[in-house]
Amino acid sequence: MKRIKIWSLVLLSTLVLGLTSCLNSSSDSNNTYTGIVKVVSSYGSIYFQTQAGTLLAPTSASLATVQTANKFNATSGLAFIAYTQVTTQASSGSSSTTGQVTINLSYAVSLDGTISIVNAKGDSNDSIQKVTQSPLISLDQLSNSSEDKFTLYDSSNANLLIGANYYFSTPNHYFTLVFYPADVTSGATTMDVYLSHHTSDKSATYTSSYYVGSYPSLYYHSFNILNMVSLFTTKAGNAPTKIALHTNINETSTTLPASGTTYTINYSKTSNQ
Repeated sequence: MKRIKIWSLVLLSTLVLGLTSCLNSSSDSNNTYTGIVKVVSSYGSIYFQTQAGTLLAPTSASLATVQTANKFNATSGLAFIAYTQVTTQASSGSSSTTGQVTINLSYAVSLDGTISIVNAKGDSNDSIQKVTQSPLISLDQLSNSSEDKFTLYDSSNANLLIGANYYFSTPNHYFTLVFYPADVTSGATTMDVYLSHHTSDKSATYTSSYYVGSYPSLYYHSFNILNMVSLFTTKAGNAPTKIALHTNINETSTTLPASGTTYTINYSKTSNQ
C-alpha cells in the first residue's frame, strides 16, 4: 500500500512562490511553471490570476488544446495549471493586477467542488445524508505561515481551498460543501459548513497526497462560499468571524468514524461581499 506522504504545505508554498518568482525573471522563459490560480472570464476570454494579482493570458491555441485534452471548461473558481511564459507586459496601473504575462498553457484542471445550500438537515434535498461516504485520512495544512487545515485562497474570501488526503483505488471521488441556513441563529458569529466525501470506493490501495504532483484535482478542492456567507449574514444579522468545517477523519481505514472532526479558521468580511 502506497502511504508515502507529500507535505502539502511545502508543495503549495513552492507552487505559489514559483509562479511569483518566474514572473519576476526574464530568464528561464522556457521552463514550465505550475500552480493554483483563479479563473477569470472577461468579455469572452479566459485568464488566470495569481495570488499576487498578476494576470496570465493563455494563447488561443494553447487554451483550445487544454480545453479538449483536459476537458477544461471552467470560467470561474480555482484551477491548477502548467504553462511556459511567452511574453510579459509592464503593469497597466490597475489596482487589481501587477502586470500581465502571455503564456502557453500545457495543462489546466478545475478544482471546484460542489456547493449545496440546504435549508435544514434532513430535508428532501439534503444529499449529504443520502450518499455513500468515506472519511478522509486528513485535511492538510496549506500554508507555511499557518496551522489551519483549510484556507481562503485570496483577499476576496470567496474560494475556500482544501488539501484532502484520502484512500482510493479509482478516481470516482467527489466532494460537496453543505450549509444549513436554518441552523443560523441571530447574532451568531461562526458559520458551520459540512464537507462530504462521496464515493463507494472502499479500497485503501493509494493515497491522494501521494499523487498530487500527477493528479492535483484528486487532492486539491475549492468551493465558492459567497452565497453561504450572504445567507449567514442575513440570518445572523452580521457577517461571520469564523468558519467551522465539519468532516469525517479516519487515519487508518475507510470506515466512517463514530463522530466527526471540526476545524476552524478566522474569517473577515471584505468589500467584495
